[in-house]
Amino acid sequence: MVYILSQSIDLQSILAELRARARDNTDTGSTHTNKEMAQHGPLSDTAPLYYNSDICRDPFTSHRPILGKFIIRLKNFAKELLVQIFSRQIQYNFANAKVATALHQKLTSVAKNQNDILAWRTQLDHTQTDLTARLDQLVWTQTSVSRGLSATQEAFNKSLKDLETRTTLSINESLKDLETRITVSINELKSELRSKSSADEIQFSEKASATAILEVQEQQRHLLRQIQEHTRMAMDQQRRLSILLAEVRQHLTSTANMERLERIASERDHLLDSLYYTLEERFRGTRDDIKDRLKVYLPYIEALSSSSTGMGSLSALDIGCGRGEFLEWYREMGISAKGVELNRICVDECRKMELDVVESEARAFLTHQRDGSFNAVSAIHVVEHLPFDELIALLDEMLRVLRPQGLLILETPNPNNVLVGSGRFYLDPSHCKPLPPGLLQFLVEARGFCNVQIHELHPFPSFSRVQDSSVGQRFNELFYGPQDYAVLGYKL
Repeated sequence: MVYILSQSIDLQSILAELRARARDNTDTGSTHTNKEMAQHGPLSDTAPLYYNSDICRDPFTSHRPILGKFIIRLKNFAKELLVQIFSRQIQYNFANAKVATALHQKLTSVAKNQNDILAWRTQLDHTQTDLTARLDQLVWTQTSVSRGLSATQEAFNKSLKDLETRTTLSINESLKDLETRITVSINELKSELRSKSSADEIQFSEKASATAILEVQEQQRHLLRQIQEHTRMAMDQQRRLSILLAEVRQHLTSTANMERLERIASERDHLLDSLYYTLEERFRGTRDDIKDRLKVYLPYIEALSSSSTGMGSLSALDIGCGRGEFLEWYREMGISAKGVELNRICVDECRKMELDVVESEARAFLTHQRDGSFNAVSAIHVVEHLPFDELIALLDEMLRVLRPQGLLILETPNPNNVLVGSGRFYLDPSHCKPLPPGLLQFLVEARGFCNVQIHELHPFPSFSRVQDSSVGQRFNELFYGPQDYAVLGYKL
């Protein structure tokens, strides 16, 4: 079936052009041979109709012996007269055949193009229908997700309010119960004091009353700490949920880029920041305790100033700075110091105290620092969190960023202490494995540090030790010896 396009074809122009070309060929006296005809494609099949039976090419004969010659001459004379008419007729027929062939080719090409266009149009219609269906599906999905996110946020806010209400009620009930028990205890003590005449008994009762009051006060402080911890955790969860909801909504209403998706995925690394911060406060010690323990390193820091022009020219880096205790010492000593910490709660606490802290993973931060950027690099209770290959890479980066004569400080739990190595080390679930002092000293020396020393730190208090004896002394060394140790090394 042949389809005609909406655009008209000017057949009269095509015929006029072909006829003009035929007349030009006739006027110039051009002649066509069978070989030429064979070069015109479809006309090669019809060429014998015009030339193979050409009378101009056939000689005349006659069977009459006398009149034959005269008849042949007469025919040849007539042939000479009519040859131009025959030649023009043949050329005219050939031109008509060319016109018909050209028209056939044009119509075939037009039909093929229109069929292609119809096929493309059909395909475009199918594609448009498919895209419309997908767009409707995406709109429906976006609407569903938005409703789900709104419902999730409302449920979370409701749960948070319920938690706050229950916590407040529980705390108020506990405080009321404590007040009641305190009142009852005090009244009972007063009654006992009135009934007893012995001065010793009265003094003993006063001590018992004071002890009871101290216990109650300690319970109150414990409850207040729990309230603060729950409040901090709830606020942190709400903040991160708000960030995630905002990112997801932005992703649904615009084209997502890789940076936004990475930011959403990175939130998973901070899900337990508030829990870990609370764990550190509970088991590691208060800020004042940690700061007091770090005083042991101050003489080594001060010794660096002898090879420099003074404290003000020193630059220090504390990796895993936590709550910023070491950074506070550096600031009090007049040393420019920077901290690196991954826990956002710790980073926020440090920035509240106007300490220079960067939220980053340690090795990622070090790789962007120039060679010889710091006079001292410290990592207090960091190396026990790292796999072996990460530890080696971190030591290499520390050596690179230290200046000549720069100081390295590494502190970690001491597994030679049986109580630490078998129990207290695992109070932190993020610990990887304990490092014996000899092993860490070897690794520091093997990565290029010199004058590497081990310093044992923080033994158990003397009242926890057994009585002195040969066996008791050995027992004290294994069970009540240093709980931590430090490895100090220098860069040549």
